[in-house]
Amino acid sequence: MPDQIPQPRTDFPQSIQQMSLLFDQLVSGVILIECQTRSIVYANQVALDKIGQAKEQILGRVCHAFICPAQQSSCPILDLGQTVDFSERILLGQGGEIPILKRVSHLQLGGKDYLLESFTDISAQKEQEKILRDIGLRDPLTGLLNRSALLAAIEQQAAWQHGACGRTTAEPSMLLFGLNHFRIISDTFGHLAADEMLQDFCRLVEATVRRKDQVFRWGGEVLLVWAQDTDPDTALQLAAKLRFTVEQHVFSIPGSQTISCGLATHRTGESFADWLSRAEYCLGRARAEKQGACFSWEAFWRGEGSNFRIVWQPKWESGNDQIDHEHQALIRGANLMIRHYLYNRDTSDPADFQQDLHQVIAMLADHFANEEQILEAVQYPELEDHRKLHRTLLETDRELVARYEKSEISLLQAMEHLVGDTLVFHLLTDDARFYPYVGN
Repeated sequence: MPDQIPQPRTDFPQSIQQMSLLFDQLVSGVILIECQTRSIVYANQVALDKIGQAKEQILGRVCHAFICPAQQSSCPILDLGQTVDFSERILLGQGGEIPILKRVSHLQLGGKDYLLESFTDISAQKEQEKILRDIGLRDPLTGLLNRSALLAAIEQQAAWQHGACGRTTAEPSMLLFGLNHFRIISDTFGHLAADEMLQDFCRLVEATVRRKDQVFRWGGEVLLVWAQDTDPDTALQLAAKLRFTVEQHVFSIPGSQTISCGLATHRTGESFADWLSRAEYCLGRARAEKQGACFSWEAFWRGEGSNFRIVWQPKWESGNDQIDHEHQALIRGANLMIRHYLYNRDTSDPADFQQDLHQVIAMLADHFANEEQILEAVQYPELEDHRKLHRTLLETDRELVARYEKSEISLLQAMEHLVGDTLVFHLLTDDARFYPYVGN
């Protein structure tokens, strides 16, 4: 025979009946629980309304996992010895969880111990707090998540940090892109028309990306898509989809519009700042190539496309003539090696490519030594860390070249670190830190 719900008691002490007359007039919820049985012996009308059940369905029921999420033997008050005094808690109701501000007092009536619980529904307050948080995390013009939201996501999401063991999903990819010639549009048609177009563009992007992707306004007309669990090829497909969608869309401003897009897939252990720097480099390359270009760091280092070369960027200029001259010479040397690979990879002796690699490493070693002397002369405060980084980069390059010579890795893999990480990426991030100290 199924368990029957205990019937509500009718022999309460006179004091409880008198108290109920007062509690029924309150605007807060009030529940009385007998400590020994942990059953509900009284609930005022406000409590009944919040729980969403009639008095006959509530009185006599054990509170655990009924109106309180705590399980049997885990009562915060009676089992864990906690104090609940204007504390945020959860009330279980027919419609789901209700956030409440709750206070619990001990009472002794008629020789028995009771818990007197009073609470106020704070659902509206919580919703308002959420709205205010959303306002702070969203760009007021476009409605997209802003930089603050991105920083919060970096702290909260460990997907790109690889703190979890046994990860089997793909790395996240970053797409950094923006409308081409947006400043010209703003100057020609006015700021209001440009803002309207930007809002339309942002809505279009949000409707085009996948549900798991997050879209942020990075700055101006530049957007950032954090594509979760997305390998480089899938990221390229997503970028191509965005590019096609924008080109086919009819904006309020006459003429077709295009975007340029830079892509980079996260590497294991890579910081967000370094990941972003690679994506920014790729966006710069895409904008320098042609309208509607998508430039992928990973596709580039697979030797794909006709623009497999390093392009000097004005922001790499340190202000020191010797450092800038050597940086440009290194890029010319790297491009000669890349050109040799592109046009002679099927006919050249592998020893010729090995010689190319060793020549670039020798140029780098000489440059690093000269750069360290300049930094020592200007008393660069981070010189020792910079010197250690130089040693680490060169050691890794020499190790990878040795592995290439043993046919353990491909030539492109050796070139990616030597040119991509030691030269280009080092220029983008580490060298930029000393520029304020060496300007002529």
